Amino acid sequence: MIESNENPNATPVVINYDEPPTKPPPLLSTGALAWIRENLFSSVFDAVLTIVGILMIIFAVVSFFNWVVSSGDWFAITFNFEQYMYGRFDPDEVWRLGLFVLLVAFTAGTAIAAYFRRISPVFILILAAIYLPALLLPAIVNATIPLPESYMVAGNVEIVSGTVTEAPIDNIAFTAAAGEEIVFAYADDADDSDEDLATIAGFVDDPTNALRAAAVNRLTNIARFIELDELVQEDTELTDEGEFGLFIPPQRERIISEYESLQYTPSEADLARIDEIEDILDADETLQESMAADEEIVANMPPTPQLSLQDVETPTDYGQPRTITVNNYAGEGVLRIVLYRNYSEVTSTRISVDENGFAEVPLSEEDLAEPGYYVVYATIDDVPNTRMELTFPDGIAQPARLTEEEHEALIEERGTLLQPAAIVRTYSLNNDPVNITVMDRDGNPLPEGTQVLEPGGEPVTVTIPEDGWYILNKTIEGEEGVALLAVNGIYPLFERSTGFQRMTDGFEVNAAIPRDENNEEYLFQKLTENKYRGERPVGDYLRAYLSPFFTKTMFRVNGSGGISLQTGMLALLASGALGFFIARALDRNAPRSAPQMNSRRLSTQLLISIPFFMFLAIIGADLMALSMLAAWAAYVFLCYFIGVRLAPILNSLSVLAVGIVMILIGTVAIHFAPELIYGPNSTIPTLVATIFGTTVGSRLPLTFAVLLMLPTMIAVWYGSTQRTDLSTSGLNRRIAIAAGITIAFFVLPIIYANVADPNRFSRNDPINILIHTDPRRWGGLMLAAFITVYGILLAFPLGILLALGRRSELPAVKLISTLVIELVRGTPFIVVLFAGVLLIPFANPAFAEIPDIYSALAATIIFIAAYLAENVRGGLQSIPPGQDEAARALGLANWQIVLFITLPQALRAVIPALVGQFISLFKDTSLLAIVGLIDLTGVVNQTVVAQEFIGTRKENLLFITIIYFFISYIMSWVSRRIEASGSGSARRI
Repeated sequence: MIESNENPNATPVVINYDEPPTKPPPLLSTGALAWIRENLFSSVFDAVLTIVGILMIIFAVVSFFNWVVSSGDWFAITFNFEQYMYGRFDPDEVWRLGLFVLLVAFTAGTAIAAYFRRISPVFILILAAIYLPALLLPAIVNATIPLPESYMVAGNVEIVSGTVTEAPIDNIAFTAAAGEEIVFAYADDADDSDEDLATIAGFVDDPTNALRAAAVNRLTNIARFIELDELVQEDTELTDEGEFGLFIPPQRERIISEYESLQYTPSEADLARIDEIEDILDADETLQESMAADEEIVANMPPTPQLSLQDVETPTDYGQPRTITVNNYAGEGVLRIVLYRNYSEVTSTRISVDENGFAEVPLSEEDLAEPGYYVVYATIDDVPNTRMELTFPDGIAQPARLTEEEHEALIEERGTLLQPAAIVRTYSLNNDPVNITVMDRDGNPLPEGTQVLEPGGEPVTVTIPEDGWYILNKTIEGEEGVALLAVNGIYPLFERSTGFQRMTDGFEVNAAIPRDENNEEYLFQKLTENKYRGERPVGDYLRAYLSPFFTKTMFRVNGSGGISLQTGMLALLASGALGFFIARALDRNAPRSAPQMNSRRLSTQLLISIPFFMFLAIIGADLMALSMLAAWAAYVFLCYFIGVRLAPILNSLSVLAVGIVMILIGTVAIHFAPELIYGPNSTIPTLVATIFGTTVGSRLPLTFAVLLMLPTMIAVWYGSTQRTDLSTSGLNRRIAIAAGITIAFFVLPIIYANVADPNRFSRNDPINILIHTDPRRWGGLMLAAFITVYGILLAFPLGILLALGRRSELPAVKLISTLVIELVRGTPFIVVLFAGVLLIPFANPAFAEIPDIYSALAATIIFIAAYLAENVRGGLQSIPPGQDEAARALGLANWQIVLFITLPQALRAVIPALVGQFISLFKDTSLLAIVGLIDLTGVVNQTVVAQEFIGTRKENLLFITIIYFFISYIMSWVSRRIEASGSGSARRI
């Protein structure tokens, strides 16, 4: 503030150098709260819908997670995870699948480096959300939460539960690791009452489950009996009084029959208590009726009484006479004085009143003999007119009826007394000592010997000396009794082809089950008889189900080695990170104009090679077959260089002739290659020979050889269209190198075949490092991925050809293409699958030799190609005709216009539709189970019929739902990235 010094009376001048602070906008006008207000609570109706929707979501989510934690049997997933991944694939060849998956992760890392300039924080958060729980949670859970207890029974009394009778087992076999401690204690938390026994949760053997079921049944019967008891009593009273009752006749008979079947004959003491309860209930019912009548009397009394009552004196005790006076009575009619005790009438007296309206009414000592709540009513012509309560020195209060809680408690007590005694008392649970002996597999006791577990005493502990089988002997000392033991360290086993695996941590023993002196196998803690039963708490879910899922040893090779899912996830992350950093390192040398050129080139090459490596990993190929494949690839390059070399001196017709010659040369070589390499009795080409309609098993069919050599003619033609800066000598050098590689890879297998051991096809021979696998053993996600990848790969070019054929101007081509498309699109996929797998062999019996997987793949290719054809045709129709006209004006041929101008734009324009079709194909692989293949759905069907996992269909279906969603979402995400990079511009042309 600046003040003027010249005129002290002048108004000071104030200068504000800063803008006044602006007020923040209202809290509900910006940000997330504004969005919520505008979209969720903009009106009363929207607010109600929002609240109802939130409540429904909360209910569904809470119910779902409650089922996941407390009820779901997730061992069905943990112990069948490998089946879900690759079915019954040859265990000796699983390593190939592992290497292929690591290659896919490596390729994904290079693709991320090639097509993303930076890593999004959201992507890092997603990875952290996936990996941190898998890596950290098991360690934290294992360190802080103990394993749930195993419950087992020792005793000399058979346990009866309904129609089931279970005898306690004295000797039980189990597996344990060196250094583990087995702790035996009484299940003190379950022996106080049937309510405690019914709520035990843990790994329960059959006798324990019979105890638990007996307690549950008794409590259920009591609850049902109590429910029926009061209804039957009321119905009986109403029926006895001539009324209709509560039930219609057929219902009455059924309910009475159920009621009588539940009723149990109690002891004399219980009968006395039941009679006492009945008297209390009857008295309470009478009291209720009297109180209701009294309330009705009071309600009907006149507001202005015609007389008054007065108590003359208060006696010193009950049983003394008393006088009541009537005053101010001026009415007409018969006057009566009625005495009530506890709402029940005691005496009634007719009285005479003098002219002053006064009278005395004596009450004798007999009328007031007992303590109680006394009321005097004055009635005129039997109509109540006035009321008075009598007082007594001891002040006995007005009697009260039973509360609802008291009434229900008496009914429940009566129902309990009319049922058998508690299970914990019937079997004298945990009242007798138990002798515990742990022996090795040969029956020799461990150093601790026989130990006695006393009721109320300390637990018994046994230390395991080495890995292997052990035998537990448990006997009770009492004459008749049962002990329920809570054991830590003994857990159910899952029998696998490789051995016996412990459910809780995957510890495995390969030795056979011990045998007793009669050479019979001991019973052991088995998954089918010792399932987790009861309401599972969160800690047990984390410790017994979630942690083993990540840490249990999986992906075994011939029953040995193997890694956990946790280790596999780390390997995938490391492989992806390696690909990412290698691609980024390559980009350091890339030109500034194309900073990601090297990484994109590497990523593209790897993506193109994925189907080839999938073929090697799943199907397999020996080194001789790979050598033939290398010879074929080198021959294609040879044809390309020949085309480049001859381009300046040959015309188009000459190039075509050279291409045909190269086809003929390659066809002859390929046709005789199997016979030259594998011998006349080989079955290597049988599959191809069957497909192409020939029975020659030692040679590839000519039709297949011609198709295989068609790329050579294309290579000659393509090479002739290229211009190169290479000199003639440089081209000749490349031709010589390609020819040498071709001959070397073709001749070396022939030489090996003639000099090698005739038994060279042994599995252990180095030549068979990638031995062919049996397609009948393929399954799970591997089979779904195989059908999806090769279905897309082979259906895509066929779909393009069908789309182009439908647009062709040649009537025959257009008609055939249209018929194929419409016929297949008008047929359900499952019908096409059945036709491919079941009907085609009837047309040609030779096709019956083809594995069902290849038949299903062929049907899938045809089906998807028809849909892709329509997608591509739609994309072609979206291209403006001006582009086609401009290309024709430039002198381009029809095939050049389609190949280089319209088709690329059409494919980019229909990327969402194409990827949607690919996602649909992946999900449609679930139908393979219907034709007998063991895809993900097929694994579910196999799992739920196994004895160990009966009743776990919900868990298995939920698991494959997550797999389908996860992979489909990744495909959809990639589609959006591709669409954002080019599809939009193609549509704006």
